[in-house]
Amino acid sequence: MLTAGQPLRIAILDDDPAQVRMIRKLLSFSLGDTVSVESFESPDEFDRWLSQNCCDLLLTDIEMPEMDGVEVLRMAKSRNAWTQVVMLTGASTSDRVIESLEYGASDYLVKPVQTAALNEVVMQVVHRLRRWRRAISETLAAR
Repeated sequence: MLTAGQPLRIAILDDDPAQVRMIRKLLSFSLGDTVSVESFESPDEFDRWLSQNCCDLLLTDIEMPEMDGVEVLRMAKSRNAWTQVVMLTGASTSDRVIESLEYGASDYLVKPVQTAALNEVVMQVVHRLRRWRRAISETLAAR
C-alpha cells in the first residue's frame, strides 16, 4: 500500500479494446492526476506487468478467451491482498459473479458499462482506499 499522497494505481483488463479505451477515458476525466491508470487487453500482458508492479484497483472482465477474470482476481490478490477488484460482466452467469465476490471482488459492473455506475463504484473504492491509507499513515506516525 502506498502513502496517503501518492496517486492510486488503477489497472483495466478487458479483451475488448473499445471497452478499455472508454473506461480509461472516463477514469482519467473523473479522477485526473489523483490516479495512475494502466490498461491491458490480455491477461498475459497484465500478468507480466503485475510481476513488476501492483495496483490498488483492478477492473477486469470476467469472460476472456485466455484466462477468466476469477483467475485474474486471484492472481492480483496473491500479489497484493489490498487490491480492490471490480468485475466487468456482459455474458456471465450469476454463478460466475457470485464466485468472483466469494474470491474477494469488491463489486461488479454489467456491460456495456454505464458512466454513472462506473463513477459510483470506482469512487466508493477510491474513498475506501484513501481511508485505509490515512489510517495506516496515522498508525505509523503514532509509533
